[in-house]
Amino acid sequence: HINLVELEAAVKGLSLEIALGFSDIELRLDSQVVCGWISNVIDNVQRNKIKAVSELLIRRRLNLLKDIVSEYNLKLRKVYVRSEMKDADIFTRIPS
Repeated sequence: HINLVELEAAVKGLSLEIALGFSDIELRLDSQVVCGWISNVIDNVQRNKIKAVSELLIRRRLNLLKDIVSEYNLKLRKVYVRSEMKDADIFTRIPS
């Protein structure tokens, strides 16, 4: 499930930022769905509506992310970046 992979990358990214000593973090995501899930769980806005086979795994990752932000007192900004605007994806856009 692509959104689960994106969410897992966000958790790993946060862990790396913490290991490097950062506490003011900008999380850049190219999935509006994942960005919304994270915003909802971090900001306690509403319960996420997840309809996927991996719903339990997604909810666990979201709760882990929320716990990490809380435990390390992180300032987390979530930013949606369209795929075509991501520098990391530049090589996937080379004309053939």
